[in-house]
Amino acid sequence: MPSFEFEKDELDHLVAYVRSLSASAKTDNKPVSGDPARGRQVYEHSGCSGCHRIGSEGSVFGPELTRIGAGRSPEYIRESIVNPSADIPDEYNGVTVITRDGKRITGVRVNEDTFSVQLRDPSQNFRMFQKDDTQQVVHEVKSLMPAYDRLPQEDLQNLLAYLDTLRGNLNAGAGVKKEKGVR
Repeated sequence: MPSFEFEKDELDHLVAYVRSLSASAKTDNKPVSGDPARGRQVYEHSGCSGCHRIGSEGSVFGPELTRIGAGRSPEYIRESIVNPSADIPDEYNGVTVITRDGKRITGVRVNEDTFSVQLRDPSQNFRMFQKDDTQQVVHEVKSLMPAYDRLPQEDLQNLLAYLDTLRGNLNAGAGVKKEKGVR
């Protein structure tokens, strides 16, 4: 990408415009009230890492959370925990395949065309089904993530405080060899 030179006020307007494109991004830098250390315990004890990844730990079944505190507002994160079906990113749409013998396999839809559907199951295995060989393919309208709407208020607040601290790379890309000259 070529470099550009802007006057300070032009650059300020450009930055403000780009930030406005992410309406859900946090606009202030005030920390969320609660105890982040206890929030991490809530995260670990609630099984969140079975679907989510932070840094190099956890699963890729659900959205990655390494930078969630930098990219989403506390209100959005709270809603995603207590009502995950309110906003399901397209890349995490659920699908259930019902085989001819009645077995149900549910996962995240990876790809689908007229003849086949591919999904990633909770064990992170990719599965492919020919639609002709299935009884039915159900496109889920609810999130595959359970709603944590009965989480005690203190636990929820501590979890939000913890997730709000996630703003960095936390070893993202660890072990990846970079080519010379690539930044």
